[in-house]
Amino acid sequence: MPSKDIRIMDALKGIAIINVLVLHTFGFYTGKLPIYQFFGAMAVPLFFAVSGFCICYGIFYSSFAGKPTDWKIFFARRFHRIYPPYIIAVVLFFLKVVLIESLKGRTLPAWEIGQMIFFNTTLLQVVMGDITVVNPAFWSLCVEMQFYVVVGLVLLLRKYSKLAGRLVGGLLVLASITVKFLYDTGHVPLASGTWFIFFPNYVNHFALGAALAWIAIHRSSMATLSPLQRLPHFLPAVLACLLLIVSERYGWCIALVMVFSVTLESAGQGTIAYKAINNPVFRFMGIRSYSIYLVHGFGIVAMSVFGARQMAAHPLLGILCLVATWLVAIGAGWLYYIFVEKKFVNRRKPTGTPVVASPSAVP
Repeated sequence: MPSKDIRIMDALKGIAIINVLVLHTFGFYTGKLPIYQFFGAMAVPLFFAVSGFCICYGIFYSSFAGKPTDWKIFFARRFHRIYPPYIIAVVLFFLKVVLIESLKGRTLPAWEIGQMIFFNTTLLQVVMGDITVVNPAFWSLCVEMQFYVVVGLVLLLRKYSKLAGRLVGGLLVLASITVKFLYDTGHVPLASGTWFIFFPNYVNHFALGAALAWIAIHRSSMATLSPLQRLPHFLPAVLACLLLIVSERYGWCIALVMVFSVTLESAGQGTIAYKAINNPVFRFMGIRSYSIYLVHGFGIVAMSVFGARQMAAHPLLGILCLVATWLVAIGAGWLYYIFVEKKFVNRRKPTGTPVVASPSAVP
């Protein structure tokens, strides 16, 4: 029986949210992205891969244990886990936008307010562009929701035919790769912020996480098979890695990190490498990553009000300003986790499901 505890995924989320936080702060204060962009660019795809792993791990675990997943309960819990904290954050950022506009002497027209409310509450703000966005960082949550829609479609088909579910899932992955290739080569004249193009850019990250989750669940049962018999079981993960490497600039890094982490978890929690990654700091950040993602913008804006942008131009003051901003943003996320996110998580705790890193949305 596989282990119920997959804790290293929380640590990976912690590493990713740190990268996002540093990247956003640098970009906001300096107006340009530093060398650190390499790590920041990997952070969001890593979140998607971890999300695919965590979501599918619980599903595969239930199937392995002979307890079919109740999909209504599954999606109700995911909605309850993600949407209410997001809506509260949207309201706060909406009030911030209105306040800033009023300080500029401009009153938002009713039609613009209506647009903002509708597209942000429905997670479709990327369709309309910046005019409806209350927080630019929320674009990745839209992609996460698109993933849930696709997963729901595949699972619905699998309920009636496993073959149909696999075929549709495979076709969606291939279609997304095709669309991304056509877009990157200039054959699909779509703006990068449209609903249609976002998911194809990241579906392979979710697919890699799902494939590795399947391997993690079935690893013990595959131990009795010969090497040749194990190959078909590893094929989806190998294909997902190859597709990710081909279709994503930093795909090789994401594939390497995910495979390495799952291997460490499977090898046992006593290794030095495992302890180095799964340390208290990364786990603290990872468990609270969703809340930090939702409200870290307030920390950046709050510090900018006190002249942080001007101080950032000075070498020494700039470093102190950046550190102070990170501490404020992390503190705001920690408070939001305690008073908002945790309230919704504890209200409907799942029973009889594996304890894994929470499949929360991503920045």
